[in-house]
Amino acid sequence: MASFAKLPVETIDRICQFLVRLSTESLRNLCLANKHLNQIGSPWLIHRWDNSQECAEPTTERFVLHLFRHPELRKKVKRLSIGYALELGQSNPSVVGLDNETLAALSQAAASDVKMESEYRNQLCSDIERGSVDALNVLLLAWCTGVNHLSITVPPFSIFDDEHGHVLTFAKQAIVRLLHETPSKDLPFAEVRHLEVHHCHTHNHLFFGAVTSFFHLPKIQSVVISRIHDRATHLEVWSNGTFDPYHGHYARRYAMAIPYASSKIEELVLRNVDFIGDGLSTLLHGVGNLKKLTLRPTFDPTQEATDREEIAEALSSMCQDSVEEIDLRTDRRGYLLNPESLKLDYDFLAEEILIRQDIYKDFINLRRLSCPMADLLTVDSDNDEHKTSLVPGKLPESIEYLKPRCYDMVNTWISKDPSLQPYIEVFIRILEEAGPGQRLCNLKVLDLSYAFANDPDTDGIVTMKVLADDRGITLLLK
Repeated sequence: MASFAKLPVETIDRICQFLVRLSTESLRNLCLANKHLNQIGSPWLIHRWDNSQECAEPTTERFVLHLFRHPELRKKVKRLSIGYALELGQSNPSVVGLDNETLAALSQAAASDVKMESEYRNQLCSDIERGSVDALNVLLLAWCTGVNHLSITVPPFSIFDDEHGHVLTFAKQAIVRLLHETPSKDLPFAEVRHLEVHHCHTHNHLFFGAVTSFFHLPKIQSVVISRIHDRATHLEVWSNGTFDPYHGHYARRYAMAIPYASSKIEELVLRNVDFIGDGLSTLLHGVGNLKKLTLRPTFDPTQEATDREEIAEALSSMCQDSVEEIDLRTDRRGYLLNPESLKLDYDFLAEEILIRQDIYKDFINLRRLSCPMADLLTVDSDNDEHKTSLVPGKLPESIEYLKPRCYDMVNTWISKDPSLQPYIEVFIRILEEAGPGQRLCNLKVLDLSYAFANDPDTDGIVTMKVLADDRGITLLLK
């Protein structure tokens, strides 16, 4: 360590910059080595801060106080993760343990530093004086204008009890300022490129309109959102009896309409989402340069499920030219099993085949596709039995990696089962269309590891292997 400390200051500074991107704990240990290393490395500790149950960073109040006392450090924060550590059985984040005098000083700082409508700012300052974690987090967002990676975990609040989220309220207010003020470089959210928004509780969901303002961020590139929904029962309450998410009290506080293809998001990940209305189509409709889409709905047996036909409709209405990767986890494990035999019911599988056809055909730059196998099938109505075949032109010529999934088929695989043949023939036909000079000449990998077993005794499996080998395609089987 002594020889390390003899390195030029510029070199140590670069090492500290690299360390903080990997782990603040490693950098913190380095700073404890001696006074010289602490002087060089400690300013970098402010680079990223994560307040969650999995992270040992300083508490919210300590971090807020540190930035309150050292305003020169605020712009050095580049990665900010706002979370809420809830005790077992606790429904809301507890208040911070600061004395009244300190909270009053922070409230005064918010009154001068946080730009919001007076009604909202008065509520914010009042809740800061009460020690609200959600309110204190607004100070972090207002001060740390250089943040480019931001993760927000929304605390629980009840619309029925006239409760509101301060961070979400401030986000919309700040983003509206970004859209109307120039220059906007030093404004909150101006530098955010990667954003995550989650609900605090695993089994609770946030109405999707609350995240629409983030689609307007000027430098946004990737967005990860989990636990949102579009159920009309909540929308009716939040919109004063209407079913329009852009009118009423709720919209004034949180939501923003997203004009067609206006958002600059390139990667959108939607996890544990619950869409039964037009929430998904509203979000996808507003993105004009999307390159990667991941969709994983919530599968709650007590709730109405996200309809795959509606998902297909949403995909067909979005900007398709730019999309390069799609990962749809819209198939439920065990859903296609016969309840008595616990084996795949082929009638159930036939019912999963979409009415809407050619949903991927117009994604002319699509390179990677992972989706339910049923998305790639159609029923031949000229046959009395269920016979499946690939719709001509269903896959774009650009496809390089194809991963269809049918968990219930591969997990209950029965060797030599004749019912498998129509499905195997579909992918034999895909392989016949692949290879040099063929329509699907770009296909490099056919990943059937979540659909078919590596079972040479079942007719067609060996044929697929031979075809794939002849055409230079990697074939993956379970």
